[in-house]
Amino acid sequence: MADLIPSIVNGTLNVTEELLINGVAVPKATEVIRAKTNLRNYVDDGLLEITADDLVGITAIRNNAFDTCSNLRSIVIPTTITSIGSSAFYDCASLVSITLLSTTPPTLSSGALNQSLNVKIYVPSSAVSTYQSASGWSAYSDKIKAIP
Repeated sequence: MADLIPSIVNGTLNVTEELLINGVAVPKATEVIRAKTNLRNYVDDGLLEITADDLVGITAIRNNAFDTCSNLRSIVIPTTITSIGSSAFYDCASLVSITLLSTTPPTLSSGALNQSLNVKIYVPSSAVSTYQSASGWSAYSDKIKAIP
């Protein structure tokens, strides 16, 4: 494990040597970005859930943002998120719950939920039909339910 202080430029942390972030080893050449408005390539096999508070200030979940977070079980997406990129949750086989707090569906790119076969999607009760008919979301209409 390298003992280094990585530099962050424009919200981007480029890992050039193996590094520990919150006790999780990040392999070399992994790019972890927590920019002011975008989130992509978050790597953490120990990640079990993501709350709306974890995504404060984020407006987009970029392509492949949480791909291969194989233990991720749930995420709460705040109203600030306006788009979810392709394969954002690819290979998140343990993902069983996505809760979206916005009554306006964020843009959902194709394949964003690929391999998340058992996921239940919860939205505000007033927005269930809006999500079920929205582009991208309509493919998951049978999984979209009101927030309990």
